[in-house]
Amino acid sequence: MKSRVSYRFSEKYKRQRNAYLDFTNFSDRPENTVNVFKTISMLSSTISRYSDKKRSSIKHYIDNHGEVPLWVLVNYLSLGNISHFYSPMDDSLKNIIACDFNKQWERNYPNNEEIALRSTDIEGIVQTVNYFRNTCAHEEILYTMVVQRPRNRGFITQFYENSNPKYVFPKKYNLFTVYLMIKFVLRKKDFQELKSALVKIFISYNTKFEVISFEDILNLMGFPNNWQEH
Repeated sequence: MKSRVSYRFSEKYKRQRNAYLDFTNFSDRPENTVNVFKTISMLSSTISRYSDKKRSSIKHYIDNHGEVPLWVLVNYLSLGNISHFYSPMDDSLKNIIACDFNKQWERNYPNNEEIALRSTDIEGIVQTVNYFRNTCAHEEILYTMVVQRPRNRGFITQFYENSNPKYVFPKKYNLFTVYLMIKFVLRKKDFQELKSALVKIFISYNTKFEVISFEDILNLMGFPNNWQEH
């Protein structure tokens, strides 16, 4: 997500230095005005924070080039930062990035049904994943976590409801729904590695619980018995 955002944004504004600090390069919709200024403030603060730190690539580019390319800056941004950056971007750029993920799917799954992710779908994926990522980062309980009011109930939910095997997204997103969502934005190889890692973890813990069955734990996380078929 970081590489796609930085590449597409820099591609459009390649003739402008520090284009990401210019509010006119973002959405001009009134409802996005506050988010645009918050995003620019966040980017500016990140540059300021690392501009005096030794061995910082940000400091290197400021000292030697007088600017910080976005592809350098994104390495210092969190997933939440990227989510806030993507949200108020120009609609045409957001749609191009969504198309990039659609094309990636077509390359990875040539024999499967084509997908039609929209920019709102990408926003929903990134925001949802970020919720769960923050839970991990703060060492809170993850396996029972749910997103109370998920943003994304569009194409992705329809896709899985019409797929084989069928899966109906719950009203509150759980770990398994996150697993299904990120399949759309991961390369097939990476998704297969994720699935293999989960299988190994589940096998290793399958017999280590006495008070509750491991199957019940999987159910709490939203994983159905046939989860590996998805």
